[in-house]
Amino acid sequence: NSSQKAKVQTLFEKHGCHTCGTKNKSVGIVADHQPPNKHAYGTGGAEASGEFTRRRGWLAPLLPPPPKQRYFPQCKPCSTRQSSAVAYNKQVL
Repeated sequence: NSSQKAKVQTLFEKHGCHTCGTKNKSVGIVADHQPPNKHAYGTGGAEASGEFTRRRGWLAPLLPPPPKQRYFPQCKPCSTRQSSAVAYNKQVL
């Protein structure tokens, strides 16, 4: 939502990208969610919606909920590198 975006932008202006430290807003600012959706929900973005619970079916009430995600300011270039690293299960960017 817009208030979360504003908070992430304020954090970026104050502290920079949490990955590389840049404060250059012209490269784009994104909210990096940790842990990534693939690790929190399974296979990817579709899981972040209600799809995660639906696929669990009758087991949903018995299984632990997905972990809470935290958001950190990140520049777009770092986000792109991280996205690729997560997609290919790399340990280092």
